[in-house]
Amino acid sequence: MKTILAVVSTSRAESWVINEADWGAAQNCGSSSIKFKLYTIPDLNVLISGQASSVATKGAKPSVKYVVHDQGNDEKISEDEEENMPYEAVFERIVALIDQSTSKHFQPEDAIAAVSHRVVHGGTESEPMEIYPGHTEGLDLLDKLSDFAPLHNHRAVEVVKFCLEHLPNSRQILCFDTLFHHTLPKHVYTYPLAPPAEAPAIPLRKYGAHGLSYAYILGKMSEHLQKPQEELNLIIAHLGSGASMCLIKQGKSFDTTMGLTPLE
Repeated sequence: MKTILAVVSTSRAESWVINEADWGAAQNCGSSSIKFKLYTIPDLNVLISGQASSVATKGAKPSVKYVVHDQGNDEKISEDEEENMPYEAVFERIVALIDQSTSKHFQPEDAIAAVSHRVVHGGTESEPMEIYPGHTEGLDLLDKLSDFAPLHNHRAVEVVKFCLEHLPNSRQILCFDTLFHHTLPKHVYTYPLAPPAEAPAIPLRKYGAHGLSYAYILGKMSEHLQKPQEELNLIIAHLGSGASMCLIKQGKSFDTTMGLTPLE
């Protein structure tokens, strides 16, 4: 049996056929960590989940820890890497370890059909972006946006490029933290600034951050309160290495504490 998965990109709607034996992967490239999960499609059962910590941290040894979920027979794997190991090299090691575990526990003919990537800054992009060999439009723009999210965007783009090279049959789906905040009203996102002499890569305005986290929390609150999202008015705090708050009005982002960049 096959599943048709439709993904809306910035330029068009694409559809492709995914076998139900295929897998999906999710990557969250943080400033000093890489979180990852491997799922079955379409039921989204988790096969592998884990993270690498102390990545690209001066003087620290990155550590990769993950769990293989094999019908109740979970296997925990932990490995310390070399000190000052580059970010891309840590991700490459993660892929190698996952490949070893999938070959040991699961059917070797299964394939990763889609990889979703959390990307902090999407600029003016209003939809997720779909990337695959021969259709890499947008990656250069996202790399330029690294100036606005220096600890995240470039690393996410490098990981996408790695997946394009080593997983050429999979689709890369880029999900932006800024998407959730596209509902900010104009009087909230506008800065009282004169137009710059040279046009920047993106308009100078409030974009917000941590949108994927807020979208998830909003969905969970809707389930917990048994109310549709559009009836919810919330103030949510995202607390981590980076922290922000978001005012949600009638299920949509109305204001947030981060602006043009996650540092502003």
